[in-house]
Amino acid sequence: MIEIPEAVHLARQLTARFGGKKIVSVAAGVSPHKFTWYYGNRDSYTSLAVGRVFRDARAVGGMVEGAAGDVSRASSDRGSHGGGVESVHKLR
Repeated sequence: MIEIPEAVHLARQLTARFGGKKIVSVAAGVSPHKFTWYYGNRDSYTSLAVGRVFRDARAVGGMVEGAAGDVSRASSDRGSHGGGVESVHKLR
């Protein structure tokens, strides 16, 4: 599990690097990982994210929640809540 100070640091890094950038593509399930959970159908992740602007990330306990438009997803290294650690969002 991500420790709380690590989650805070990761959230700051994500916001600094990707804040204000538009998501142009999404790929879910591209890594051969046997222990990943998705919320809903992972094929719907593209329609949830593409075209939205990444606002910010914040630490939520030992998870990192990223927000883009009116959608947010929280992920950790031990599964996720509302999203998947396998999600890769390409930002421009």
